[in-house]
Amino acid sequence: MRVRARLATLAAAVGLLAFVGATANGLDHEYLAVVPAADYLPPTPMPGLLIDASTLPMSIEPIQVEPAPRWRLTYPGEPGCVARNGLLVLITPTHPIYPLDYRPPEMVRVGGDYVAAIAANSLREMFDAARAAGLPLTNHSGFRSYEQQAQLWRGATRRYGVAIAQRWWARPGHSEHQLGLAIDLSSAFRSFRHTPHSAWVAENSWQFGWIVRYEYGTEYITGIAYEPWHLRYIGREAAAAYREGNYRTLEEFLGMIPEPPTPD
Repeated sequence: MRVRARLATLAAAVGLLAFVGATANGLDHEYLAVVPAADYLPPTPMPGLLIDASTLPMSIEPIQVEPAPRWRLTYPGEPGCVARNGLLVLITPTHPIYPLDYRPPEMVRVGGDYVAAIAANSLREMFDAARAAGLPLTNHSGFRSYEQQAQLWRGATRRYGVAIAQRWWARPGHSEHQLGLAIDLSSAFRSFRHTPHSAWVAENSWQFGWIVRYEYGTEYITGIAYEPWHLRYIGREAAAAYREGNYRTLEEFLGMIPEPPTPD
């Protein structure tokens, strides 16, 4: 019985990694398939997510909890409202984008896919700097519409179920990609994690206004598993403050940390 259970677990992991080969219709945009099986064991999830937290390792580093005073949301009651919160709009599993059919007013193709025009020049500069360092990067996935995200979510939940899908894919209306301010990077390596490209991005992206949005050890705040390839544009000044304050999540930076669950 134990052998059968272990074989089933192994088969599930292999199937997960084979996702890229089975999604030629664009359902691989979250770039899950490049993560080795041993890599997708993030820490304790955000309260309310359908995951057994007892099976996951806890965070290994302290989390910054004091919000940066200057960078609190202007309208914290409407964190997903683009018109009210601008570049600092907060899109999470519990805070949808508003309006749900939002599209950036102008988009530019940079490094392989489209981003909002306001983020295009900085992305070009970052790609140029990475290339000069001998570490060329590609914008594997940029803007994604509500409809595209819905297709992605349906495919992920059919294949893996909600419990796994919600750790790696956003529900439609809950993806930063719809803002045009988020990108998924790729490099010449099959896996982006543990590469010199990933290390360079983690160390330098803030200089261009971009942050690594889902760092290791922060899933219980963000609700999303570790994704070193997923960057979010917040502007150079905000990114510099984010770096200086040693923040690891946009939620903490903006003073929007989810409330812990209430004991029964």
